Amino acid sequence: MVRKFYRLNLLCLLLMTISLSSGIAQQRGAATGKRKARPKENSEQRAQSLRTLAKRVGIGSGSVIADIGAGAGRDTWVFADIVGEDGRVFAEEIAESKTKTIQEEVEKRGLSQVQSVLGTPTDPSLPRDAVDMAFMHHVYHHVSKPREMLEGVWNSLKPGGHFVIIDQRLGTLVD
Repeated sequence: MVRKFYRLNLLCLLLMTISLSSGIAQQRGAATGKRKARPKENSEQRAQSLRTLAKRVGIGSGSVIADIGAGAGRDTWVFADIVGEDGRVFAEEIAESKTKTIQEEVEKRGLSQVQSVLGTPTDPSLPRDAVDMAFMHHVYHHVSKPREMLEGVWNSLKPGGHFVIIDQRLGTLVD
């Protein structure tokens, strides 16, 4: 268990460091040191990046993905396409209003493979040993109790599962 958690910490730290360094370089002004506004991301380019990521880690039709901090579901809908009708996407949020909004959109789109999940700040409330890939996009730095949250995510992963964090800030786990 300790070795498993150590690998998780190392992977998270590596991903955050890469994201942090590229984010700072892109946001800083050359002479002024002031942050520049981030350009609006092209949704097709973003979807293609998610597909490439999924393919690289072996996620596809029939897989199970947890979109932790799903927001309005922008990535959730792409993941639903990736896993297909035989897979499952858990769209996790800690705000009940967001889970209701996601569920309404799920019904409107007819996506039976997407399940809205109400988590807490310390637990994503995902089923144990059920997830092939847990994904956080610009969410980790909001996590107030990272050890507890990471443990919940880790417990949800199947053996050999992947945990992907994309963020520009380190968050609160520093030791």
